[in-house]
Amino acid sequence: MTVKKMRSVLIAPANRPDLVGKFPRFGADMSIIDLEDGTPPADKHAAREALPSLVETLRAGGFQGQLAVRVNEPWSDGYLDDIEQAARLPIDVIVIPKLETGDQSFPVVHAIRRAERQDPRGRTIMAGIETVAGVAMADHLFGSYPEISSAYFGSEDFLSDIGGERT
Repeated sequence: MTVKKMRSVLIAPANRPDLVGKFPRFGADMSIIDLEDGTPPADKHAAREALPSLVETLRAGGFQGQLAVRVNEPWSDGYLDDIEQAARLPIDVIVIPKLETGDQSFPVVHAIRRAERQDPRGRTIMAGIETVAGVAMADHLFGSYPEISSAYFGSEDFLSDIGGERT
């Protein structure tokens, strides 16, 4: 699994197909459809159900860029449903926010491995390090599965986790 160098990432909420549809215009190194923080709780189920159509529309329109789906955090009710929906799509990366243990990534690893047998794309995982526990376990997280190929640091959620506030 090859990690592509990224300079720019564009994120749009999964419940806003009008914004996701603009991905091809900007040529970001990675475009992320967000089922987590960007999608309001009341819209999460419908956004998840519409995800295949959203990705199909992008790909049918010729979008060849690196495409990712950010699922909900591992302890959420929608985590497993998000994974099942996202893994089988023609995407490149599944983004796991607020990852704190290697075990939390196992459902994504399993889904990716299963999807890769059907449709080999070289799918990988981007780990979101957004909590004190995530920082403390980062070394373990990055060595837990080869599918974890990249990470981001979520400073806003980290700041909240330590009881801080933005200045």
